[in-house]
Amino acid sequence: MKIAAWVVLALGMVGCDRAGEEAPVLKPKNPERARTDAAREARAAEAMPRAAEAKSATCPAVVVAIKKSGVWIRDPNMQGVIAPCAGGELDRAAVQLRLCSTASGLPPSCTAIEMAAEPGVPYREIIDVMDVAIAAGFPDVGLTDPSGLSLQFRDPPDPGDAVSALCGAPAPVCPPRPAATGTQPPAASPTAPPVLPLPADRSAIEGAVVIAVPADGSVLVGGKQVATPREAKAGERIEPLYRALSAAAPAGAARTAVLQVDRTVDARVVNRVITTAQAAGYQQLMFAVSSK
Repeated sequence: MKIAAWVVLALGMVGCDRAGEEAPVLKPKNPERARTDAAREARAAEAMPRAAEAKSATCPAVVVAIKKSGVWIRDPNMQGVIAPCAGGELDRAAVQLRLCSTASGLPPSCTAIEMAAEPGVPYREIIDVMDVAIAAGFPDVGLTDPSGLSLQFRDPPDPGDAVSALCGAPAPVCPPRPAATGTQPPAASPTAPPVLPLPADRSAIEGAVVIAVPADGSVLVGGKQVATPREAKAGERIEPLYRALSAAAPAGAARTAVLQVDRTVDARVVNRVITTAQAAGYQQLMFAVSSK
C-alpha cells in the first residue's frame, strides 16, 4: 500500500507548514450516518462467509489422464504424475495413494472422477485405473477423450509434479472421508456417461444393450457385427453403431449399455464407442470392472 503511506506523509508535511495555525476542530460524525455505516459493515461481514460457502457449493473436478508416460492426476489445486513401473506396469499403490489423499479432502457426496486415455493406450490399462479409482472412493467414473476433460494438464509437467514410486507395494487403505455435516454440495456429474461395475445381481441389467469390441476392433451389438474395424476408427462417432443403438431401445426408454471390450483394444476405439453411445442417448454404461 505505498500510495496510502505517501498520502499520510503528505498530510503530515502540510501540518508542519501550518504549525503556527490553530488546528482544525473535527466535527462529530452524524449519528444517523454512523448507524448506516455500521449496518453496512455488518452486512458485509455476514456476506463474506456466504460467499465462501458459494464457492464450495459444488464438487471440484478431479481428472485422470492415462498416458504412455504414466498416470496423470489433477484437481483444481495440484497435479501429480505417476510413472509406470518396470515393464510398463501400472504403479497401482502410488495411483491409489494419490487418489485416496484427494478423496479424503472432499465431502462424502463428491464421488465423481473424469478419466481419459491418449491414443495407443490399451483398454486393459483403462480398466486397471478405473478399478483403482473405484477402490479409492470414486465410483462415479466418467470416460471421455483427453480434450473433453474439465481440467487440462501442464505438459510438460513441473519437476514437483512427479509422485514417488511405490512399485510392488501393497495397495494402501484409504482414510475415511470427513463425516457429512450440514448441507452437502451436489455431486458433480462426469462429463461422459457414468461407468459402473457390473452389479452382482444381473437381473438389475436385464434389457441392457450389450456392446462388444473384440480384439480385431470391430463392434458388435447383441452379438451381431454392426461396424468393421475400419468403420470403428473413422470419425468422432461410429455411425453404424449409432444407428444400431438408436434402434435397439424403444424411444423414451431408459437406455443402459454393457460394454465388453477386449483388453488389447486401443483407447481410441473405446472413446468412439462411448461418444457414440452417449449421442444415441445411453447415459449409463457398465463395464466389467473388478472391485478388488
